[in-house]
Amino acid sequence: FEGQYVVPNGISYNSYAIIDEKIAIMDTVDVNFLDEWLANIQAALGDRTPDYLVVLHMEPDHSANIFNFAKAYPEAKIVASGLAFDMMKNFFGTDFAEKRVVVKEGSTLELGEHTLAFVTAQMVHWPEVIMAYDTKDKVLFSADGFGKFGGLDVEEDWADEARRLASVFNPDVWECTLSVICEKDESVANSIERQLDIISDFRKVMEDEGFHLRVFNPAGQDDIGGGCGQLWYFQKWLKDTP
Repeated sequence: FEGQYVVPNGISYNSYAIIDEKIAIMDTVDVNFLDEWLANIQAALGDRTPDYLVVLHMEPDHSANIFNFAKAYPEAKIVASGLAFDMMKNFFGTDFAEKRVVVKEGSTLELGEHTLAFVTAQMVHWPEVIMAYDTKDKVLFSADGFGKFGGLDVEEDWADEARRLASVFNPDVWECTLSVICEKDESVANSIERQLDIISDFRKVMEDEGFHLRVFNPAGQDDIGGGCGQLWYFQKWLKDTP
């Protein structure tokens, strides 16, 4: 990952399309996957074209194809924080002045039935980061929050994962928060019911490594669309882990 770390189970680059009266594409992908990404957009949209590219995070695995998107869809607007546009000037030699829509804490973007409400999230984990909440479907597009390494089609051994975490984060110092893995097109209720046993098993593995655990849920949140890696979302505080 980033040319520095061996990631045997890979990584995913997550970009989303919100299709409404207006169409928003959420983030781009790593530069090596441009053709596949544009093909996926075309397949999802058919004869329609995007109205917006929403840039949540400027790390290259999210932002590398902003310029290529602007060439492919010259009529589309680019939505990002002011600092992100400053960074685009350094990355691409342009801040897309004729296309840009600057958003900040409390800004909204109306797409039709869907409205994106923006929240600033500086240093999660770069200073320009914003998150976008879809008020209709209750999905938080969280940039690099709530993700982990691993392709979406990979299952990792939890004991190995627990040992890796314990080697990095001393259980005597750090507490651990667990969440439920989000699987594509799976409803919240079904996911919670099916995965309570799974999370209980992983909790035991982490406790064996010495961690004190809790399971967290932002109130009212249904899904989280993270920017890269396996997706994580939280549904409710479990009664036995206050």
